[in-house]
Amino acid sequence: GSKPATPPRNIKKPLDSVNTVPAQSVPTPKTQETVSHNSSGGAFWQWPLSGKMEKLSSPTGRSNGIAIMSKLGAPVKAAQSGKVVYVGTGLKGYGLLVILKHDEEYLSAYGYAQKCLVKQGQFVKKGQNIAEVGLGAAKKAMVRFEVRQSGKSVDPKTLIKI
Repeated sequence: GSKPATPPRNIKKPLDSVNTVPAQSVPTPKTQETVSHNSSGGAFWQWPLSGKMEKLSSPTGRSNGIAIMSKLGAPVKAAQSGKVVYVGTGLKGYGLLVILKHDEEYLSAYGYAQKCLVKQGQFVKKGQNIAEVGLGAAKKAMVRFEVRQSGKSVDPKTLIKI
C-alpha cells in the first residue's frame, strides 16, 4: 500500500489550521471593538445581491435574518470568502439552503435558493456565485440571508459597508 507523503497535522484541533497567519502579521488586539476582520479574504463583507430588504421575523425572536427581494434565478454571491459547510433542505423555514463557514467565529446562510452552484466542502471567494434566487415566503423571489457570530444571529449591516 502507499503511504501519504506527510501525516495530517492538527487532528485534535482542525480549526487551528483554518486561521493560520504569517508570523510577521500584526498581533490580534485583546478587545473586539471592531467588526472588520480580515481573516477570510478582505476586511468587509458584501451583500449577496442587491434588492429591497425586509426584516424576517423568527418564531423564537432570535433571528436577524433579512429577506432580499429579487428576480427568480438571479445570482446569489458569497458575502465573504469561506468553506461550504452545508447544502440542503434540512432546516425548516429556509428552503434550499447554503451555509458558508468563514472562520471559527462567523457563518453566513443563504436560504430559499432555487439552485445551488456549489458543493459541500468547496471553498468559495467573496463575490463568487453560490446559488440562484428561488421562491420564499408568499411565493416571492427572495434570498433569506443570515450571519451568525459564535452561533448567535447578528445584523449583517454591522459587517457590510454599504
